[in-house]
Amino acid sequence: MMINKRLIGTVSESKKYIAGNVILQWCSLAANIAMMFSITGLFAGLYYGNTTSLDMQRIHFRSLSSSFASYRKDRGAILSYEA
Repeated sequence: MMINKRLIGTVSESKKYIAGNVILQWCSLAANIAMMFSITGLFAGLYYGNTTSLDMQRIHFRSLSSSFASYRKDRGAILSYEA
């Protein structure tokens, strides 16, 4: 088990921070998966020669959103320990 239940019981007010951290980690994971699909799609498009500027814009947007999700995950972990 990743989370020690006895420790959570001792500090019960930390449950909301732990839940928030887990949710942010799932969002970050989903964003990273989407970014990997986009990058592999870009590589396939480059290989077959059918990449457009719209594809490049989509890749750029997805990589930025993935970076933002990772930042929020890390920032959420920091905030949960500062409280």
